[in-house]
Amino acid sequence: SYFGDSIIANAGENDSIPAVVNYLSGATVHNYSIGGSTGSNYNDEKNLHNQIDSFIAESSQVSDKNDYFVGQTVFVINMGINDFFAAVPSRGSSEDTYEGAMVNGIKRLREECPGCEIIICEPTYLDYYEGEELTFGTEVMNDYRAAAKIIAEENDCRFLNNFVDLGINSDNCSDYYEDAVHFNVDGRLLYAENLLKRMKEWYGTN
Repeated sequence: SYFGDSIIANAGENDSIPAVVNYLSGATVHNYSIGGSTGSNYNDEKNLHNQIDSFIAESSQVSDKNDYFVGQTVFVINMGINDFFAAVPSRGSSEDTYEGAMVNGIKRLREECPGCEIIICEPTYLDYYEGEELTFGTEVMNDYRAAAKIIAEENDCRFLNNFVDLGINSDNCSDYYEDAVHFNVDGRLLYAENLLKRMKEWYGTN
């Protein structure tokens, strides 16, 4: 199951990143991502906890959860870019911070689905002239990337190192992006292939 912003929700159900993962692997996917979502509770209607609410509501309607949770259950969380644009604090324990809301979201998922695996995805490259040191408000984009890694390490989650693994930079971003933020078809394929590569390393080929 996927929770995220437009990076995951973008392009609709047929060629979004979860759809590409489904096509390449045959894995059952549930995509709760919504464009414009924040990890924190900054956006009342589009945030991680709204998406977890949707997941809980949908999964609770299934009489046999084995029919819903097919095989090993992995939750993939890709948040942070919209928190950055909103100048939400990257660190802290409050639900109004990126870290605080993410940590509480992880706890909720584990309560709902004991034994699940969780992958925290590092916010991806943004193509602005300031590059990786892009600032907005008082925050720096790299602060959210660092926070994502800390959240994963301190909460026993896997960390998908998108900024390094995908190899996207100012020289090649036009090959993978539709604009300064969002992936094109090739970019979504690159992301999906890297996610599957890491999942096979972490969880095995099944």
